[in-house]
Amino acid sequence: MVATVRTPWQQLWVQWVSLQDLSLHAVDEPELLAEVTDELTRLELDIFEAVRRACDTLPIRFVDIPDNITAPTIGEANFRRYCLPSYQRLPRCCPSVT
Repeated sequence: MVATVRTPWQQLWVQWVSLQDLSLHAVDEPELLAEVTDELTRLELDIFEAVRRACDTLPIRFVDIPDNITAPTIGEANFRRYCLPSYQRLPRCCPSVT
């Protein structure tokens, strides 16, 4: 098993601010929130690249994204915008993971 980081939205919610504050930031400071999530996504991609290299050389059976988030919590639009892309990127990084 290999573990990655939480998705950017989940990192912000769990490690940086509360869900309520994050929701307020999304309304009050959307440009800043976009900048922060872009940077967290860049870091996530670096981690996914390391996972890809590991999958190329080791018999990794699954990869863990330690999120615990559902669309009803943040709304479907935010889920699709902030979480779903991460979930879709990882399988492309490691197609051999079952």
